[in-house]
Amino acid sequence: MNREQIYNSTMERASRLYRKVTVNAWDLYMCACQLAGEKYKVAPGDVLVAQDVCRREIERAGVEYDSDVSVALEDYIKTLDDALEAYRISENRS
Repeated sequence: MNREQIYNSTMERASRLYRKVTVNAWDLYMCACQLAGEKYKVAPGDVLVAQDVCRREIERAGVEYDSDVSVALEDYIKTLDDALEAYRISENRS
């Protein structure tokens, strides 16, 4: 494999991994929102109390989603930076 192919391969792997992690995180977020909605539907009593419970659960799920995506994005950027640096170094060796 030449250096461009190595660089492109690294970029593609990083992109696939980032997408997989963020899609999984999104699925977990959506599941948490759906569960909160189900709890809201069957919650007895005051609608505002039921909404508060659901809102807290959805907000918590959102924070977890944001955290997962942030970590994945940092990993993705580091991989891309490392690949670019390796590409630049290999250029100087040619």
